[in-house]
Formats: sequence, C-alpha cells, structure tokens
Amino acid sequence: MSKKHSKPVGTTGLNFLGNLGPTTLSVFQSGSLTGDKAADEMAIVISFLKSAKHLGLRSSTPIIPVQNKESDFDFTLRTSSGEVILELLEIAPPEEMKAGYSNARATHEIHGFCESIFAQISKKSARYVPPARKRFDLLIYVAHWAFIPTQQCIQLLQYWCNTKQHIFHDIYLHLYTGTTIAPSFSLFPAEMVDLANFSPESLRGKQFTNFDPLNGKTGQGGNTSSGPIPLGVPGVLTMGMQIEQCPPPNQTLTKDPSNPKKS
Repeated sequence: MSKKHSKPVGTTGLNFLGNLGPTTLSVFQSGSLTGDKAADEMAIVISFLKSAKHLGLRSSTPIIPVQNKESDFDFTLRTSSGEVILELLEIAPPEEMKAGYSNARATHEIHGFCESIFAQISKKSARYVPPARKRFDLLIYVAHWAFIPTQQCIQLLQYWCNTKQHIFHDIYLHLYTGTTIAPSFSLFPAEMVDLANFSPESLRGKQFTNFDPLNGKTGQGGNTSSGPIPLGVPGVLTMGMQIEQCPPPNQTLTKDPSNPKKS
C-alpha cells in the first residue's frame, strides 16, 4: 500500500448571509481540505471539472481525472478528444506562508500579490517540457480564505498570462470551497481582457483585505485605511471570505480580437 503524503491545509467554504429582524447573520459552511495531499488534489480537480464546462474544457463523454505518480505530471484528464495533462498550483505565496495558514496576512497589495503568483506560474513553466502531442494545462487554485484574489487581481493575472511567455495551452483559476458553489475563471486565454487599454501600473499601491469567515473580522494584518468593512449584502449566498478594499478599475473590459493564444 502506498504511503500517504500529508500537507497543511487552509480554511475555506461558503458564508450564508441573511436577515433576522434588523440583524445581519453570517453562517459559515466549512469545506476545508483534509491534509491528505492526494485525496485533496483529487477533490480540487473534481470540483474544478464540475464548474469548467463554460471555460472550453469540453468533452462529449465524462472527463476522467487520473492521478499520476509523484514524479510525473499531477493529472491526466481523459476526454473524448484526447488526453490533457494538468498541473496544479496553489495560491499560497511563499513569503506569506512562513508562519503557516493560521497566521497568514489577509491584507495584500494587489500588484505584489499578483507578482508572487505569476512568479510561481513562470517557475512551473520553466520546470517542464510540454508533453508531445498533448495539451498541457495549468490549474491554479485557492483553498484558504486569506488568499482569495479580488476581481482586479484576476484581471491583472489575465493580462500577464496573455502578454508574458509561458508554455501552457490553458491556465485556469479555481476558487475551491468544498461545496457545489466553486467558481472558475480562465486566465489564459482571456477573451475579455482589453490588452490595449489595461494598465497594470494603475493597480500598484492598491490593497485589499480578505474577511475571516470564522470570526467575522478582517484577518491578520487587516490594517488598511479604507474605513470599516461591511459584513455583506443581506439575503444572499456568497463566498463571504473576501471584502474588496479598493474601487473597481477604470478600464473597460472588452473582447480582444488579437488574443495571443499559442497554437
């Protein structure tokens, strides 16, 4: 019997927000991982596949994820059109993880946070030679509330993934919650990024703070100067773990007809 490999896990899930008279209540449903590396990675891939049909990962038959050996690529996805090689990458910036998940900062500077993520993408890209005659995709996932990226972070990562060199055919982002509601995004190719008008420098110096779903407060390091953080909109179901601390970007996102997707 193969030996199980364990790894530390963060806290993730969904917040259910609602009203009880004049009071807004927040109930957290945990969907955190178990610490069994292989089982957790399989759970993440299955969660992603359930939400990825709109992203171009299509198959006329059910997609079967096959977990490879430790020394190999992470997964092989068996689809009706052939095999897709899938590598996984967790958003857990090394500099933030020195003290572990429980002490990770929840306030991040957008530009620096995304630079750290893209550095990990570049490291993955430089590490491998693309497999012959097979698609080679990258699945980036978030499994701890403190590291959930804002919409502006996603736009910046889309911009860099579409303008900087890497070897991946597709790059996805999955916000794992351990529930049936777990959104996914395409970082590359990104059909909705206006490459001509988007300015990464416009986000430099802007911060965001993530909301700790366990204690109803901003997380460690939540020291931005943007004023009090609202609990959320009553009567809705949300991920509940992220509160944006900066205004939306001024850039208008439109379809880019010259998307540089590799052949």
